[in-house]
Amino acid sequence: MGRRLMAALAVVIALILAAAAVPVLGTPDFGSVVSFLSGEVSGVRDGQAVVVVIAWLVVAGSGSIIVIGTLRGSPVAELTRSRLRRAALLFVAGTLLLSLALIHHGSAASDSVCCGGNAASLQEAVNLAR
Repeated sequence: MGRRLMAALAVVIALILAAAAVPVLGTPDFGSVVSFLSGEVSGVRDGQAVVVVIAWLVVAGSGSIIVIGTLRGSPVAELTRSRLRRAALLFVAGTLLLSLALIHHGSAASDSVCCGGNAASLQEAVNLAR
């Protein structure tokens, strides 16, 4: 295959991967991520926001590696020279998206933690645990 065709195919694959990620992952909620990582009492929604950001990093990273790997003289080109490595990279990103889609589809729409998901219930549970 020609170099230009490989580069075009890599761009198409990266765009398909990103297009598949949009309905599965949605847009990242950085406010919830900051809330989760700052140690505040947070709910499931904040934890899910962290997973979404990590998943977007995996999708963006794998797509970028595939596209940059087709450029001549790229340091990434050596890593992605093997078809098996490229396929494994796309397989990991695709499996992550499929897993998150199944979890999202199978989980309840509410962001409850057992018996109550609002901040007051979580704060009460934290106070009782102390």
